[in-house]
Amino acid sequence: MAVIEFFDYQCVFCSQFSPELEKVMKAQPDVRYIFKEWPIFGSRWEASQQAAHQCLAVWKEKGPEAYVTYHYAIYATGHFEGKIER
Repeated sequence: MAVIEFFDYQCVFCSQFSPELEKVMKAQPDVRYIFKEWPIFGSRWEASQQAAHQCLAVWKEKGPEAYVTYHYAIYATGHFEGKIER
């Protein structure tokens, strides 16, 4: 079984859903989780695209565990709707 999440780091709904998915991932480690950057607010807020690119760079350089840590760290800032920091 797999769960696929499409998200944008600037999305308020994605930000609210993130802690819930993190709980599910801890409770269901046997499930495959696939994250898909989908910066739909990229044309509105440049940081949306930058965050997606940075997260992918973390995955390529340091692997999936570092990616997930970085992913949840971005959401833990509580910045969304154009307030994500570069």
